[in-house]
Amino acid sequence: MTRSHRRSIFALLACLSSSLSLPCCTPDDYALGNVLAEGTKMGTWSRGPSGKDGPCRSGCYDKFVGADLYLNGVTMRVVKDPVRGPRIVFIEPTSKLRVDVGEESCSSLDLKVDQSCVDSPVPQFDSVGAVTFACNLPTGGKVSGSTKFRCSLHY
Repeated sequence: MTRSHRRSIFALLACLSSSLSLPCCTPDDYALGNVLAEGTKMGTWSRGPSGKDGPCRSGCYDKFVGADLYLNGVTMRVVKDPVRGPRIVFIEPTSKLRVDVGEESCSSLDLKVDQSCVDSPVPQFDSVGAVTFACNLPTGGKVSGSTKFRCSLHY
């Protein structure tokens, strides 16, 4: 089991067990906005962020600057890549389809992220930001949208 898995399991247990008395999964977390996909391999849809595990998850968990935003069955990973520039990766878990887009595929892609990842002695993860985009997908179709988010976890 990797360190990331152990941390995620501990975070889940802390959130589910009020007897632990640890601050966790702050109620101030949010992901707001809408994403429109047209003619894509993932179908045509319009979705806002939501999710059974919360609206988003800080990129600190997987060691990237950004966040995973949950869009009713599709994960939209927004990444501030220091080498390739801003990226958006759409992930559909059921089909394992991953579509990665960056500035080269977009008429507009504006990503702002402020992030703090403190791993020890007690993990505290915060990712706050916004993304606005209009992109043609390399697999066909186009996506556009605008979201803002705050994803955090404090023990």
